[in-house]
Amino acid sequence: MPDDGYVPMDTILARALKQQRDAGFPEDELVTIKEDESAVQSAIYVSQTELFDLPDAKLTWRIVILSPAVVGNDDAILSSDPLFAVLIAAGIIGLLACLFLSRAFLNKRHTRAIIMSDWRFTGAFLLACALLNTATLTFLGPNTDSLCLLRMWVFHFFYALVFSPLFVKTYRMMRLVGNASIRRVTITHRQTAIYCIPIVAAQLVILIVFSIVDPSKQIELVMNSGPDVTQRIICSHDTNAFLITELIFEGGLLLLGCILAFKTRNMKGDYGEAKQLIIAMYGIAVVGSVVVIVSNTMGEAQGQASKRFLYAVGIFWGTVFSCCAFVLPRLFQAQEEDCQTSRRQVRVSGLQSTEVQSGAVIRTGDTI
Repeated sequence: MPDDGYVPMDTILARALKQQRDAGFPEDELVTIKEDESAVQSAIYVSQTELFDLPDAKLTWRIVILSPAVVGNDDAILSSDPLFAVLIAAGIIGLLACLFLSRAFLNKRHTRAIIMSDWRFTGAFLLACALLNTATLTFLGPNTDSLCLLRMWVFHFFYALVFSPLFVKTYRMMRLVGNASIRRVTITHRQTAIYCIPIVAAQLVILIVFSIVDPSKQIELVMNSGPDVTQRIICSHDTNAFLITELIFEGGLLLLGCILAFKTRNMKGDYGEAKQLIIAMYGIAVVGSVVVIVSNTMGEAQGQASKRFLYAVGIFWGTVFSCCAFVLPRLFQAQEEDCQTSRRQVRVSGLQSTEVQSGAVIRTGDTI
C-alpha cells in the first residue's frame, strides 16, 4: 500500500464483501465502507448485494455493487463557508454590545435609578447575556465529538445563567417592596446569591446526566435519495430525551419569567421592572418559538449549518434586545436624575451669589 494513504479498490471490495457477509447479505440495505476508517471524514462507498442464481447450472453467486458516495457539506460551517464570517460577526457584535451596555449600566451604579434596580444582579444578568453570545462561536468548525459536546454545554448552561440572577432579583424586589404585610422582610445580597443556585444547579444536573447517558456526538448518516448517495456527519443524540427535557426546563423558565412579570405589574416603576421583564420574555419566547418550529420543520434532510445560523440569530436578538430592555430605561432615568441635580445646583449657586452681592451693597451704604 502506498505511503500517501491510498487504499486499492480490491481492498475496499474485500472489506465490503466481509461487511456484507457479517450483516447477513441484506439486499434492501446499504452498507457503508470508509476508505480510511481512522479518519473523521474520508471517501466513503456504499455496497449492496444481489443474489444471482442459476438453478440449472447449479450456480449461486452474490453480486456486490459498490458505489462512491457524495460527502455532504451542509452540516458544518467551515472557514470556506460564507456563513463562517456571518456567525463570527454575530457572536462578536452580540458579545461587545452586551458588554458595552453592562459597562454603561455599572458606571451609573451610584445613581438612585440604578441602585433601585438592584445593580449587582442586573449586572450579572448582562454579563451572562454577553457570555451566551460565545455559544455562536462554538457553532463553527467540523462536527467532532468534542465540539458537539461543547455546543451542548455552552448554550444550555449560559441560558440558565442568564435567567437565574434576573428572576431572583425580581423575586427579591417583589418580596421587599411589593409585600403587603406590615412585617419587616430582609433579604441580604448573600441570600439572593444563594437563591440563584437552584436554576443553575438543575441545568448542571441535566447536562451531566445526558453527557453520560446520551451525549451529543458525531453521527454518520447515509442518505439515499434519487441517484445520489450522500454521507453526512452531524451532531446528534441517540434519542430525543435531551431535546424534550430542555424544552420543558427552559420553557418553564420563560413561563416563570412571565409569572414574575405579572406579579410585579403593580409595583412602582422605580422598583419594579414588570414592563422590561415582560418585553424581554415576550421577545425571547417569540424568537425562540420561531427558531424551534422552523428548525424542526426543516427536518434532517436540511443541513445543520442553516439551523445553526437560525440559532445564532436567535441568540443575538434575544440577548441584545433583553439587555436594551433593562438597561436603556434605567440609563434614561439616571440621565434625568443627573439633569435635575444639575438644575438644583445651579439654582442654589444663584441664590448664594445674590446674598453676597446684597451684603456688599449694605456694607457700602453703611460706609457712606
